[in-house]
Amino acid sequence: MSVNFEEKIPSVDSTLPDTEGNRQVNLPSILEDRLADVANQAFAGMREMNIPEKVSSRVMVLLNTNEISSNPNVKKQNDKIILEIPLLFLVKTGDYKQNSALMTWIMGSFENCKFTKKDVANLQAFNQFIKDPISSEKAKKFVLYHELAHILHDDFAKVNDAESRAREKRADLTSADFSGEASGGIYLFNIVSPYFDVGKSTTHPLFKERIEYLKTYMENQEDQTIFVAGIF
Repeated sequence: MSVNFEEKIPSVDSTLPDTEGNRQVNLPSILEDRLADVANQAFAGMREMNIPEKVSSRVMVLLNTNEISSNPNVKKQNDKIILEIPLLFLVKTGDYKQNSALMTWIMGSFENCKFTKKDVANLQAFNQFIKDPISSEKAKKFVLYHELAHILHDDFAKVNDAESRAREKRADLTSADFSGEASGGIYLFNIVSPYFDVGKSTTHPLFKERIEYLKTYMENQEDQTIFVAGIF
């Protein structure tokens, strides 16, 4: 990525609140607009899933400025449900070549962070992930709906590892149903699997398992389509 440091960064017209220890940042307007788009997509997804309004009204979409990650995360905080969106989730493929000023701003926002091995792996995986403009956007929708599935199923109580793995599989398949982007999940898991030692994961299915059951899901969907087409 070539970055012209003489170029002006996008206009800044908002300040995010310092919530949950997040660093207070002045957000470029282009990212503010994208964050609003993600929030709109999330609330539309909750309506598609028939999540009751008494639940969806408690959801807050917040930018996570502390983690070097590209995956949203959902958690319960008192009577609120926090859907955290990391900065990298707002990056699009075209930004690398067409918006170097924005990329300068984003990387600059991480300059005071202490990079862990996981952070480095996340950035390396993201650099591969974002190369495909179509598959990366499908994957983003898949992971967003995965988090919405946790809201739908009220997956907030502490459970043992086996139950946690079952939850994650259910969230993957629920996302595949409602997002229609199982292929995006497969793309994501294929990209990230070389960068992480998933053999040590006890709370999530292995990436290869997730890829296999999403492939099976897609095959079953194709079979149903062929069956219906054959009837008519």
